[in-house]
Amino acid sequence: MKYLSFFIFLFTSLLIAQPNLFNQSYDEVQDFGLSENEIKDLRSRGELVIFNEEKHETKIAKDLFKKRVGKSVKQKQALGVTTYTVVADAEIPHYRMNYIFIDGNKMNPSRVDNMVKTLRKLLDDDIQFEAVARQYSMDYNGRRGGDSGWFKQQKAVPEFFDATNRPKLLANEIFEVSLEEANWFYIVKKTYSSTNIREILVLVERE
Repeated sequence: MKYLSFFIFLFTSLLIAQPNLFNQSYDEVQDFGLSENEIKDLRSRGELVIFNEEKHETKIAKDLFKKRVGKSVKQKQALGVTTYTVVADAEIPHYRMNYIFIDGNKMNPSRVDNMVKTLRKLLDDDIQFEAVARQYSMDYNGRRGGDSGWFKQQKAVPEFFDATNRPKLLANEIFEVSLEEANWFYIVKKTYSSTNIREILVLVERE
């Protein structure tokens, strides 16, 4: 009960949109080592789509991951035939963690400090990180225990990425990150090591 009055305002805030922490503007086609002219030529022929082996589990994705570069899969549809051609294949570093987001734009600095201290006390008392995130994190990821899901370096806010991927951080270490310009504050748990995930670049042509 002692935390109820301090956090009561949060229950109306849990559904607010997460800032674009892992959605920075970046052309992911660049990850495949193609030249600008090659990318331009491919886009003149159709749409370029990236399939991620961890995220995409549709039948077409599974079929394409079995193909070598240059090979295609055709699908007959009501409006014609769609051809999916694998044009590049790469193992790309991805990152993942759990975090609790505190929006400093919705409270004064003193309240932010008190909130961080209280949440750290809960975690120090061996309350499960995911449970604390589900109850108190001020973004939609809180509903899945603060799990960021797999993301690429270039898609993350640079300051956040640098702070959460320091070489000396230990597995399951809990630490704090402040993005003061945006007034965003995080309690982060290092739950995953960086992992290379296979992605394929596919040219989609519709006849």
